[in-house]
Amino acid sequence: MGITILFGTFLLCLAICVPVAICLGVSSAAYLVFYADMPLVVFPQKIFAGVDSFVLLCIPGFIMAGSLMNGGGITDRIIRFASAGVGWIRGGLGLTNVAGSMLFAGISGTAVAEAASIGAVMIPGMKKEGYPVSFAAAITAAASTVGPIIPPSVPMIIVGALSGVSVGRMFMAGAIPGILLGLGMMLVCYIIAVKNNYPRQPWKGWRELWHSFLGAFWALMLTALIVGGLLSGVVTPTEAAVGAVFYTLFLCLVVYRSVRISQIPHILIAAAKTTSVIMFLIAAAMVSAWLITVANLPAQLIELLVLGQGTGHVAHALT
Repeated sequence: MGITILFGTFLLCLAICVPVAICLGVSSAAYLVFYADMPLVVFPQKIFAGVDSFVLLCIPGFIMAGSLMNGGGITDRIIRFASAGVGWIRGGLGLTNVAGSMLFAGISGTAVAEAASIGAVMIPGMKKEGYPVSFAAAITAAASTVGPIIPPSVPMIIVGALSGVSVGRMFMAGAIPGILLGLGMMLVCYIIAVKNNYPRQPWKGWRELWHSFLGAFWALMLTALIVGGLLSGVVTPTEAAVGAVFYTLFLCLVVYRSVRISQIPHILIAAAKTTSVIMFLIAAAMVSAWLITVANLPAQLIELLVLGQGTGHVAHALT
């Protein structure tokens, strides 16, 4: 009965297009109200306990760093460098899209931030150069998935907080697979571009490549500092996130001078909105995970499956 209420309510909410975080919260509340012999005060207590973690402080830090990079126009510098490096190859803007996502992944840590930042620049640019809009949107969506793999990664932080696995070790484990995934996407993009004769940009010369590298150098150094600090054990993921915010703020205000003081509150609000959505999802997931553990629902599910299998054998024997 309990497993039916919990998962049935969750699937029903999903079917009527309720956001996943709210689905988790509603299903957990329904389980407490209609089945569990527990006071409802447990619900808000577990929600608070779910986000009361030192490791989760990484999330607002990395999101804030990505928002500052995007608001300060540093994303454009990264795209310019990627374009100078691979834009001259057939389907160059598609390759630039993937390469830009790989470089920006070391700053944002989320697929949503990558798709919004890179896509806002690359999709209109690819459409203007003669690429199909469907191809531009598809390559942007696919390339954005590199964000949660190359460190810093917000999903890895969430998994570490829920499971107790070292976030730093997961960051180190995700670097090489993320790079290989991006290179694989670039290969597929190139094959599709050659097959469909997509356009390419003229080679802009070594001077442009060097100048674009200098323009994006300090932004790219952030990834190196984060990964290097974690590999060496000098900083924890939370300390790396805080350091990334101050480093990015220094770049935007002092080095590039691309952000004014009056713009910072708007960037903070945008980062806070993104963080609140992720934190609410984590809190709801923690409540559901706790209920599943306390109610021993995995054992009930196994028993249900075994019973169903046994019924199937009996029916087969009778026939």
